Amino acid sequence: MEEHNKNIDQLMFPDEILRSVYWQERGCFHHRIVEQHDKIGISNEINRAASAILAADKVLFITGAGAGVDMGLPDFRSSNLFWEQLAHPDISRYEDSSNSKWFAIDPEFAWGLNFHQISMYRNASIHAGYDAMKTLSELKGDDNFCFTSNIDGVLQRSGFNSNKVREIHGNIHRVQCIHYDCKNDKGIRDAWEETVEMKYNPTTFRAESELPHCPKCGSLSRPNIWYCTDRNYVPYSQSMEISNAYHRWLDDLEESGKTIAVIEIGAGLVIPSCRVEAEDVAERLKGALIRINPTDYMVPITGEQQQQRQLESYRAPENADGSVISAADTSKLTCAVGIPMGAAEGLVEILKRVQQLMLEREQSY
Repeated sequence: MEEHNKNIDQLMFPDEILRSVYWQERGCFHHRIVEQHDKIGISNEINRAASAILAADKVLFITGAGAGVDMGLPDFRSSNLFWEQLAHPDISRYEDSSNSKWFAIDPEFAWGLNFHQISMYRNASIHAGYDAMKTLSELKGDDNFCFTSNIDGVLQRSGFNSNKVREIHGNIHRVQCIHYDCKNDKGIRDAWEETVEMKYNPTTFRAESELPHCPKCGSLSRPNIWYCTDRNYVPYSQSMEISNAYHRWLDDLEESGKTIAVIEIGAGLVIPSCRVEAEDVAERLKGALIRINPTDYMVPITGEQQQQRQLESYRAPENADGSVISAADTSKLTCAVGIPMGAAEGLVEILKRVQQLMLEREQSY
C-alpha cells in the first residue's frame, strides 16, 4: 500500500523547507505519481503531459533556477560549496551575498561577483530543452508567455519574444543607479540596457577595472535584479508593461474559456514563487500542470486522481493532522503531471511524444 507522501518527504527535506509556509499550506499535501526508478511510470507521465499539451489552447512556461543547470549554470542556493570556497568572512551562503548593501560597502567585490555571473550567463550554451520549449510554444500560436524567476536572460537568448517574458526578479544584463531616488530625464525611476565589460579576479571575485556608473547622476550603477535583501531595486518600466500584458492574457483566456497547459521547469522549494504561480494559474484556468524536476516533482492531488486511488484501494491521502483529504480539498486542476527529469531531458522527451502523437493522429485520419 502506498503511504501518504508527507510521511516520506519529511525524511528527505531540511527543516528550512518543512517549516516554510509553502510546505505547510501546499507541499505536504502533494504526492508523487511515479518514483524516480519507474521507467514505465515515467513514460506514462510523459504521455499524459504530451496529451495535455495537445489538448490545450495555449501554453505557459514557468522556469526556475533548475532550468539552467543543464547549461552548466550553478544553482547558487542548492549548495554552499561555492560560498565555502569563496572564504569571505561575512558570506557563508547565497542569501548573505544577495544584498544590495555590498555595492555601498565593497563595490569592487559586489561588481566582481555579479560580473562573474553575467559572464557565465553570456557564454553558456543553450541546452536542447529551450529549443523544445520554443517548438512547443509555436504549436500553440505566437502569443504564449513565459514566467521566470531567473535573472539570466536565457529565454530571450533562446528566441522567445522579450515582450512575452515575465521576469519577476529582474535581469542581470540590465543596470540601474544604486540610489533609489535617482530619476531619469522623464522624472521616473528606471533601469536601462547596458553591456557591462570589466576585468575581475576569478579567485577573489573583485573587479580590477573601472566600475559602471549612472549616466544621470554619476553614482555607481548596479545590476537591475531584486536581491534577497534590497532597499533600492527599481522595477524596469518595460517589465511592468509586460506584467500587465501577462495578466491581461490570463484574464482573456479565463473569460473566453480557453484551456492552458502550464509547464513548470526546475522550480525549487526554497523560494517557491514559480511553483505557486504554476499551481495558481493552472487551477484558476482549470488547466493542466506539468512539473519537470529531477527531485521535487510532487504535484497537487486532483479530484480525478483521488477517485482513482480509492477505486484501486489505495489509502486516501491525509491532511497534516491525519484527517482524510476530502474531494473539496483537492485541486481543481484537470491534470497534474510530475516528471522526475532534468530540464533538457524532460522537455525533449515531451516534445518527442507530442510529435509522435500528432503523427499517429494524422495517420489515423
